[in-house]
Amino acid sequence: QKMGYIIVTDGGKIIVIDGGYSDESEEFLKLLRAIGGEKPTISAWFLTHMHGDHIGLFADVIKNHFSEVTIENIYYNFPSREEIGTYGKGAVIPTYDNFFENSHKFKDVVKIVKKDDVIVIEEVKFEILFVPVNRYHESNNINNSSIVIRMEAEGQPVLFLADLAEPAGTDFIKEVSAEKIKSDIVQMAHHGQ
Repeated sequence: QKMGYIIVTDGGKIIVIDGGYSDESEEFLKLLRAIGGEKPTISAWFLTHMHGDHIGLFADVIKNHFSEVTIENIYYNFPSREEIGTYGKGAVIPTYDNFFENSHKFKDVVKIVKKDDVIVIEEVKFEILFVPVNRYHESNNINNSSIVIRMEAEGQPVLFLADLAEPAGTDFIKEVSAEKIKSDIVQMAHHGQ
């Protein structure tokens, strides 16, 4: 159980959404090198929320393989450590600390996303449809801090729901128009559970 996507534009630009667990860095880098050469450039890395099966790989790449890639932009919107400590379950604080341990290496390329942000990389468009700020506390579930991303490539919409759960999922449906939600491909929230 993990989430990681590598998207390649027609012009060869690499975009990553989440990644997976920290122990998968070698396989990830192997895939990137096959696409982008010995030192691949990631044009955009989107991180949906603060769970190890989504951002662990990113943290490991930053910690142990930072010189092997170039990352141009990182997009996320995470709760504060205090909020995570209060409302998160399980190993979220260690995940948070592991992520930010080496943040000095990437702080200059971070963009904190907000609802309705649009990021265009060549012919691929990403729209941030939903940023459930302060919604996770309602169910004590950090999955409810997942940002929702709609990608459009060659007219085909793809919806990334990450681990959006209840009640934030219901809020998403209420707050975002059906036309924007409608997609040809949907990454099912929380691994289809």
